[in-house]
Amino acid sequence: MKFFAQIIVRIFLTNLVLCGFWQSALAQVDFSSLEQLSPDDRKLADSLLTVALDHEALYTLWGDLKPMSDVAMFTFRVARPVSVSSGTASIVDTGNPALQQIRRLQRVVNAMNFGDVQFFIHPFKRADSTKRFLQVAVVRKSSVAACLGRNQSFFGQFGFVSESDPVSVVMATEYEDKYERYRAYGYLYGYPEHAVTFFVEAARHQDSTKEFVKRDFFQIPTWSGKQGHFVYAVPKGYVPTELDSTLYRAASKVLSDYRAIRPTFMNPDSSLRAADLLKAWYAKQTSVKTASHGHYGILWAQSAEAKALYLQAFSLAEERLETALKQRSKKSGKAPAVIVDIDETVLDNSPFNAAAHLASETSISALWRSWEQKGTAKPLPGAVEFLRFADKRGVKVFYISNRSEAAKAATMRNLKDAGFPQIESANILLRDSTSQGEKESRREAVAAKHDVLLLVGDNLGDFSGAMEYKPLEERMNAMLKERSAWGKRFIILPNAMYGQWEDALYDFKQLSRSAQKERQIKVLQELSK
Repeated sequence: MKFFAQIIVRIFLTNLVLCGFWQSALAQVDFSSLEQLSPDDRKLADSLLTVALDHEALYTLWGDLKPMSDVAMFTFRVARPVSVSSGTASIVDTGNPALQQIRRLQRVVNAMNFGDVQFFIHPFKRADSTKRFLQVAVVRKSSVAACLGRNQSFFGQFGFVSESDPVSVVMATEYEDKYERYRAYGYLYGYPEHAVTFFVEAARHQDSTKEFVKRDFFQIPTWSGKQGHFVYAVPKGYVPTELDSTLYRAASKVLSDYRAIRPTFMNPDSSLRAADLLKAWYAKQTSVKTASHGHYGILWAQSAEAKALYLQAFSLAEERLETALKQRSKKSGKAPAVIVDIDETVLDNSPFNAAAHLASETSISALWRSWEQKGTAKPLPGAVEFLRFADKRGVKVFYISNRSEAAKAATMRNLKDAGFPQIESANILLRDSTSQGEKESRREAVAAKHDVLLLVGDNLGDFSGAMEYKPLEERMNAMLKERSAWGKRFIILPNAMYGQWEDALYDFKQLSRSAQKERQIKVLQELSK
């Protein structure tokens, strides 16, 4: 028992050589398995959770920057001695105290599963004499699913798909060939593509030439220190890109939130009530509503007037696209393209919004995930016809949405079933760990290789970053600056159910339904003066 009273932790820094800001609302999280542990086992769980939160696993527990993180390394003398040949019976004394320690550790780790989070024990393939290394690690299941989907061309060769069990993926990865193992772990640990590729290629070069490839490290701080806990290798002299900076900023926001709440859960002996902290933090997230579900907007969306506006907008879009194709200069060599939003632009989610309006606030996120995966949203009037019109004229279609990468397969299936053209993975650009909901960078990536003739959406953020997540007056001014684009290059569609138009009323704060109602009344009172 003394072994666990003073946990010897070794964070696996040498493995850091990146899939993974968690913005989706949380379903109600069940901590009952932790609460059923004995007092001593609960202390062990708190110790492991403290190590996780204070180091890189914060970005798995508190957000999905890292689909997977290491927590603590344990060493036990239970491995087969190197002098003993394979197949020999009675390799380990079953009365070995280490096995009792492992049983306790496994029991506690088994209880550390809540919501989208799963802790597990990861036995390494390698052994040192009679020592076996067991790593306690943690995954965010939805982030691993998104990672597998985003890198399907790599993980598919091993038989892994988005629906694969995350722990099985990790266990199998440990026994793959070295370079495949490096790349798989790189993706699972949440490192950017450029860092993963650099590390793999550096290893290949070193193995073939025996020359070490010099490198720098991009450091992302954790509570336990400014350096060395969430870090990936980059070429010597590497200049960080906007991708690196965005990742750093997202991590900084998570760390700031953690630093603010941590002192509240300190014990007199300076230990942390980590399980209570997580429970309180998750409860806070489920107590807020992250999308508007005003019933008047939902009812209006069913009206003939609303449908007529869609038909009118897409009819205009066809005319504008035809004109743009005739007038465009082909000197750039870029292929023509249109960019469309998905939700309330080409797909109708009003059935979900109706269910969410009638449901409790804490169940909304679970309802949305279920709706996404169901993939039965109907096309909005005129949307399929317009995009088929574009497709027939050789125009590339890009669907840019803030749906989660974890829902990509279901979203593609939904769009394809609805009859939309060009439903290919490269054309469906969803929210990943670095975009944090902003769409500008994805639009810029499309514009770098295509001549974007038309943008279609239901929210100002579908058209320009200057209009995205801005206060009321700023939004209005930014919209008016684009006066000449509306109805020509920008086609906006009606959505009274939810959107940044309402979020701006609440200063983009996550408010309960009652607090939202108070703010709405205040706005109406001010307007009536």
